[in-house]
Amino acid sequence: VFSRDVQGMMGQPYTRSRYYHLYINGQYWGLFQTQERSEAKYAASYFGGDSGDYDVIKQSGSGIEATDGDTAAYNRLWQATDAGFSINADYYRVQGMNPDGTPNPAYERLLDVDNLIDYMIITYYTGDRDGPGSRFTQPRPNNFYGIYNRENPDGFKWFEHDSEHSLGRGENDMVNPLTVDHSGFDENNFNFFNPHWLHEILAIDNAEYRTRFADRMHLHFKNDGVLTPENALEVIDDRAAMVETAIIAESARWGDAKVATPFDKDDWANAVNDARNWIQNRNPTVIDQVKGRGWYPTTKPAQFTVNGSPQNGGEIVETDLVAMFTSGTVNDQLI
Repeated sequence: VFSRDVQGMMGQPYTRSRYYHLYINGQYWGLFQTQERSEAKYAASYFGGDSGDYDVIKQSGSGIEATDGDTAAYNRLWQATDAGFSINADYYRVQGMNPDGTPNPAYERLLDVDNLIDYMIITYYTGDRDGPGSRFTQPRPNNFYGIYNRENPDGFKWFEHDSEHSLGRGENDMVNPLTVDHSGFDENNFNFFNPHWLHEILAIDNAEYRTRFADRMHLHFKNDGVLTPENALEVIDDRAAMVETAIIAESARWGDAKVATPFDKDDWANAVNDARNWIQNRNPTVIDQVKGRGWYPTTKPAQFTVNGSPQNGGEIVETDLVAMFTSGTVNDQLI
């Protein structure tokens, strides 16, 4: 649920969750959580139109399937990815744009770049090893949903789903190795196509995409971004507070289900602290992993001062003196 909460905080579509005490025929069955299902009715409810307007793509035991609509648009996105994005015209066309980045209604918009990037930043940050680039099912993908509006194409939207192998319970490094380098991977096999693979091809092929990826990482990891340690810890703490008391009943119901010494609230508190500790130094770890791929610059990004004081966005008036600097010091002024 951390991954889904963060996806919403990034400004992306996401599925909402609530906690419940569940009783079956009067017997307490423990603490449960519901999650919205990212399928066609969800899409019509949040995005508008009719549920019949939408394709919903997910992985299945045999490969890729559409739970709503069909896989035709997804197949076209796969064909574009298989052809590669080393030419900017191809990169922009899959976004429904001309080579200069202006919209072209004649081109189908299959790719929402920022949605894909934010989705993959969450995967890398949390170390989610059982998402589309699953370490359990490779080279077959796992646990992903994508929604596409055929009537008003705005690119496939990817949804965080089933991300429990994360935040210290997954992998420290989901950037390496690349899924496209995995033994047994076949880029010509449509049933292997997934957003993790799509992101890797874009990052390998296209400098414009790499720049956008680095920009989004900086947005979320720095200043007051969603994944700064302070803000990420707040997400953990808010969710933990919701069930802090309820976990006592949960542990009484299920705490001895598989162990000789029953789990109790202290075990839960230790698990929460493990997740909090994971978050404390996560940002520099992920940045170093991405730098190793050449997907994040080694130079510092430009920052701004307003009337001599650092300012990260916000309003200014025409009498303000705005300057831009780099190298971490306001004395190194560029403009």
